Amino acid sequence: NKTVYSNVAENGPFENFCASAALAKAYLVYNNEDKVFADWCLRSAKEDFEFAKDGYKQGIYTKRWGPNVDSQVCGHGIIAAIELYKCTLDSYYIDVAATYAKIVLACQQSDTPDWDIPLRGFFYEDPNHKWMLTYEHRGHEQSPVQGLAMLCEVASNHPDYETWINGLKLYREYVLDSMKLTKPYGLVPGHVYVLDKLNSDRFTIPASYGTIPEGMEILRNQARSGKKLADNVYLRIFPVAVQRRGYHATLLSKTKAISMIAKVLNDEELKQIAIDQLEWVMGKNPFASSTMYGCGYNYHPLYVAFSRQMVGALPVGIMTNGDNDAPYWPVRDHAVFKEIWGHTTGKYLWVLADLIK
Repeated sequence: NKTVYSNVAENGPFENFCASAALAKAYLVYNNEDKVFADWCLRSAKEDFEFAKDGYKQGIYTKRWGPNVDSQVCGHGIIAAIELYKCTLDSYYIDVAATYAKIVLACQQSDTPDWDIPLRGFFYEDPNHKWMLTYEHRGHEQSPVQGLAMLCEVASNHPDYETWINGLKLYREYVLDSMKLTKPYGLVPGHVYVLDKLNSDRFTIPASYGTIPEGMEILRNQARSGKKLADNVYLRIFPVAVQRRGYHATLLSKTKAISMIAKVLNDEELKQIAIDQLEWVMGKNPFASSTMYGCGYNYHPLYVAFSRQMVGALPVGIMTNGDNDAPYWPVRDHAVFKEIWGHTTGKYLWVLADLIK
């Protein structure tokens, strides 16, 4: 008997907002070339937007992501709303985006915490600040920042405009202040980790590593190897992870947030920081090694399961070793850190698009 495996489609607000934004973009691209296809894209974008909006309100989520991350989902809700506004000029989408922006800003650390080394401007998952917004593998930290930035670009006359700009300036402050603690690498840091605010739903802990509590203690030990900001509060240069190590995606998601703020605020300092992160990927790292196959100096073969090496491909990325908060890039060609990944390649191009405009 032959076993047939299938991936069942799920209904989740984050996925639907992503699809809506992409389809709205497609409408603008194809509108002058193929009206029929463009109209289908726009109808689908509107439908997916409403599915996402209703699903978020009902608390629906997918098995893939688990319970909704408010800052991520609402951030991408703003992105989808703005893309649809560009297609339709319907103020309804600005109104929805402004509502989601209130949730996004409620998720941000806006007050100065009572820490030995205080930082603010970073995000939590939720408005109640129960869980830190952290990523170990795929990175979507750009979602809340990009949403605010896009709102500022299209709705500068809105009554809430100054609050959106203030949110961008707070994240700018977080980037600049935290990067003082990541020397000598010049990297945008992984995350602030408050040890009792780490959500086990966001980490992959294989059974071979023990129980969920045991896996979480592994992660907390890694966090403790970072820069101590206060009791039970640490800043890591690289994210913590049990198995899914390799951090181009988390780095480039933050870089996208930075390049968007640089555009809105016309900030040359942030623009240079974004360029520095791209250069890290291309070889400005302790290994003097480009991680893009076929481009730059000292690039390595990458892990490709079903094809030959592909020029221009990027891997999951430079990782860490053990609990150390330091870059680690072995010569061996192995998953997951040297595995080719569309997520990192896409985000690299996404940042580049901001810098060349």
